[in-house]
Amino acid sequence: MPVENLDNLLVFPNPLRYVDNQRITFANAPGKCWILIYTPDGRKVREFQDIAQASGIFWDVKDEKERVVASGIYVFIVKQMDDAGNVLSTKMGKLAVIR
Repeated sequence: MPVENLDNLLVFPNPLRYVDNQRITFANAPGKCWILIYTPDGRKVREFQDIAQASGIFWDVKDEKERVVASGIYVFIVKQMDDAGNVLSTKMGKLAVIR
């Protein structure tokens, strides 16, 4: 059954104690969504769009240049989109990476 909203979005593990090739899962995301990950000072680290699968959306803890991110707190924003690309709902949260 497709996910219709962001009410049951789960982000785990949080915190992530990083060891080679671990990842963070965004579970219960709707089929059309946009995920943005930022540092606390507002620098964009990574974004994902329109990739929700039954098993979830996975962040490999790398930035857009494929470098593993530093230990710290990161802010995520998940936007649920309609077929026309309009934002239906938004959810924000924090996650931690420990290396």
